[in-house]
Amino acid sequence: MVSEKNKIVVNGTTYDNIKDLARAFNLKYTTVRARIKNLGWTYEQAVNLKERKVEHKGNYSEVTVQGNTFKSMSHAAIHYGFKPERIMERIRRGWTIDEAFELVERSRPINNRYSLTVGGKVYENQNALASAFNLSPNTLKARVSKQGWTYEQAVGLEERPREIKYTVCGLGFESMREVSEHFGVLRETLHMRWNKGLRDDDLVRSENSAEKPITVEGTKFKSIAEACRVYDKVYATIKGRLDNGWTPEQAFLIDSMESTADYTGFIYKIEVDGKPYVGQTRRDTQLRLSEHFECALSGDFSDGSIHEAIRNLIDSIGEDLAIVTVSDAFEILEEPHHTKLNEREMHFIKEFDSFRNGYNLNGGTHGIGTQHGKAFFVGNIRFKSIAEAARHYEIKAATLQFRLKSGMKPEDAVNPDSLLNERIEFRGVQYETKKSLAKAYGVSYSNFHNRYEQLGWTLEQALELEPAPARPFAHNAEEIEYKGNVFNSLSHIDEHLGRATGYSSGCLSKGWSLEEIFGDAERPKQEAWNRKEIEYDGVVYPSQTALADEFGIERKVFEHRLKSGWELKDALKNENHSKRSVQCEGVQYDSIRDLARAYKLDGELVWGRINRKWTPEQAVGVHPEPNLRSLTPTNAVKVEVEGVEYSSVEAVCSYYGVDKSTYYGRLNRGATVEQALGLEDIPVQKHTAFTLNGVYYASHTDAERRLGLPEGTISSRLKLGKSIQEACVVGNLAKKAIEYKGVTYESMQALAKHLNVPYKKLHYHVKAMKRSIDDAVERIR
Repeated sequence: MVSEKNKIVVNGTTYDNIKDLARAFNLKYTTVRARIKNLGWTYEQAVNLKERKVEHKGNYSEVTVQGNTFKSMSHAAIHYGFKPERIMERIRRGWTIDEAFELVERSRPINNRYSLTVGGKVYENQNALASAFNLSPNTLKARVSKQGWTYEQAVGLEERPREIKYTVCGLGFESMREVSEHFGVLRETLHMRWNKGLRDDDLVRSENSAEKPITVEGTKFKSIAEACRVYDKVYATIKGRLDNGWTPEQAFLIDSMESTADYTGFIYKIEVDGKPYVGQTRRDTQLRLSEHFECALSGDFSDGSIHEAIRNLIDSIGEDLAIVTVSDAFEILEEPHHTKLNEREMHFIKEFDSFRNGYNLNGGTHGIGTQHGKAFFVGNIRFKSIAEAARHYEIKAATLQFRLKSGMKPEDAVNPDSLLNERIEFRGVQYETKKSLAKAYGVSYSNFHNRYEQLGWTLEQALELEPAPARPFAHNAEEIEYKGNVFNSLSHIDEHLGRATGYSSGCLSKGWSLEEIFGDAERPKQEAWNRKEIEYDGVVYPSQTALADEFGIERKVFEHRLKSGWELKDALKNENHSKRSVQCEGVQYDSIRDLARAYKLDGELVWGRINRKWTPEQAVGVHPEPNLRSLTPTNAVKVEVEGVEYSSVEAVCSYYGVDKSTYYGRLNRGATVEQALGLEDIPVQKHTAFTLNGVYYASHTDAERRLGLPEGTISSRLKLGKSIQEACVVGNLAKKAIEYKGVTYESMQALAKHLNVPYKKLHYHVKAMKRSIDDAVERIR
């Protein structure tokens, strides 16, 4: 029971609550409640019984900008080329007049909640701090949040102390990864042993329990790992050297392997049965010759190859004699630098013509390190292929291929520790690898490697401890100075010149100078394609356009005729295709246009039909159209328009030049056949408001939403001929009964099923063609 105190009286009527009030005036409860509770409107204003006066406080008070007084803020905004809404929003946010009109730079207050004080200066946030020190924001955040650095250490103002987490055999390491790389023991194994309480020798002992002791310079060690700790060597490096046949003294006492920067290879020639073969090698020539014999004896060779020739020689004179014969025919042609091997091999292949008249199967482009499936040697160790060697040394085959192509010896290519991950010292701290150095400073190793190795940055710059070196002129990065004015970027120039953003950048990419961009120098105009001189009837014209103008021909028409293959004299004839006399129904017309005008048809339509070999009578619709379809299906729907019956929809659409899908689409939207064919205008459907049962609806969509009907239901029902009351019925509509020959059927679909005729065709004839049931059934049958 609602008390009299809480009841609402509006316009003499009492309501129990706001919801009843909203329902009575067909308004949303939430809207009425918000107007009353949040906006302070009266009940009458909330239900639109009284107009609410709006006081304009801001837009109509005078405002002064740069000493000029304007009637309102909107007038000032328009004067300075701003949207009034943008200026008003800036003023609302507390901007000054000068800041809102961009007369002075906006001073941004620092939010103390996120501000940082580093090196005695206050920065708005981490991004501002990173920008001030030329750091990536992600790098700064990683150093602070993940690495635990202070902000001063992260930006390079303070040296970061090396944090030793693990001490193993007297050496300090920041991570277990460094321990793993130094002693050559798997990281997972180290973690497991560490968690079990194992330390020093027990922690880093070799995983191979059968590893033999090693003697270096007369001192015997229990294992390679123990010797590495004494000589301060990386286990993986020493193990690789020993596996490649190095003596213990060589492995431990030589600082680095032989340099790969400067060594030579061999170009050799083998002649068998008078035909040459040219090859290359970086290794011992006798070893390469023995590989040729091994391949020949294995039988795994290509037709026409040197190996097939050697095998035929072995079969004919025996293996021993063949070895002597081929060895005598083996000749070293040249010892070039390793980077010239491929080039010199191709030179000698051409010189001896060994590709066409010899045993070379290619032109020499397949150099060392690019062949698959062939024997590959690392030192004295033989592998079946490069891939097998890569698996043995636990590196990627593609990486090994790349190193070989870069000029590395096989021995160096399989041992990256001595070449790629050599120790590096930075600010008094020794790092085992460049990767560990990059990680220590929170920088991606790929970025560090590219900066330091490829771009030549200093270590401080590569580690983002110092600003990056000055870059060449960039379109949107460096400051640009022109005639004493300094612009921050090309976008700034666009703004200064009042042009679209990207205009100056596009001009520069096309080779424009700054003078041409600013309009101080004229851009040379490119000669148009039709500026070429042309001669006709003994007269030289400066261009095709001039020739066309001389004969009164439109330039585009003239160009189109020439491109279509017309002769020059024909292209210059000023003929109008509509001035062709034509006779229709015994009447002579001066032109096709006059014929079309007499029958009230479009001239272009009639011209097109006659041009497609229609008779004038057919073109104006007096006679039926020509054979549009040689075969007309028996079940085709006949269409009657303007007293003429057409054999099918395709025929009538073709005659009136309307696409069939367009025709059906218009019919589905409620158009008549004449409207669908373009003979009558289609009325524009407007979303008008309507009232039903005393309730006001703003549109069909509004009614569907409030009545709970699916979207589009009312429009679809109206197109089917339903009244507005029927269209707004919630639920399925009652089917309309159909009477045919004295029998009543509950729906048209039931009738079609009873007569065994297609329902869609029956519906089309009745609804779209406006035919009676009897006529529609007769036509379909």
